[in-house]
Amino acid sequence: MRTTFLALIIALTIADLGAKALARFALRESDLELTPFFALRLRFNEGSTFGFLPMETAGWPVTFFVIIVVCLGWWYARRGGWRTVWPTALVSAGGIGNLADRILRGNVTDYVAIAFGRWQLPIFNLADVFLVSGVLLLVLLPSKPPI
Repeated sequence: MRTTFLALIIALTIADLGAKALARFALRESDLELTPFFALRLRFNEGSTFGFLPMETAGWPVTFFVIIVVCLGWWYARRGGWRTVWPTALVSAGGIGNLADRILRGNVTDYVAIAFGRWQLPIFNLADVFLVSGVLLLVLLPSKPPI
């Protein structure tokens, strides 16, 4: 399962970084309104956690969190089943994708905008989808600890 865990992290991280590069290229001139509630809008997040925290405050904790999740995922993957491997790989890849973008570019590329009337989610990216879905799967899927 450890090979699967690593392969998932690599594939998902490449997908995220590729989607960000495509967004930077395709949306550099203007936003793309696809439906009344869904648009692609290129934005650069210089903060952390959907722009809520300044990166100066959250930089090391975010890096530490990513390292801990990858290490725990690697450890659990040795005996854990897909209910552990998939969610931890999603969280790991999301964290690595955003961290790599921040290290390489100095900010995180966001491009997905969802709105319902006047209410709008913060603009996000594929790595954020991985992070949120991985955490939800960890919470919702019952699994036995591999101890």
